[in-house]
Amino acid sequence: MNDQFVICMNNESNPIHLTLHKVYRVTQSSKADKLGLIRLVDDSGEDYFYPAPMFRPIELSAEVQKMFAEEAVR
Repeated sequence: MNDQFVICMNNESNPIHLTLHKVYRVTQSSKADKLGLIRLVDDSGEDYFYPAPMFRPIELSAEVQKMFAEEAVR
């Protein structure tokens, strides 16, 4: 699996839609990369761009990535 995951380290600008220390799956976007942003589905269930410094990339085991994939299908 090639999914990228991040953990929220700062939700001060949007505490309603981002949960501190929650893991989010990154949606690949060359536009976001060029602008220093990360694109992800936040807690509202919508896809948004956020400043990359608000998050830290993390590595998840294949088993945990599979759980994320199964949840996304539901």
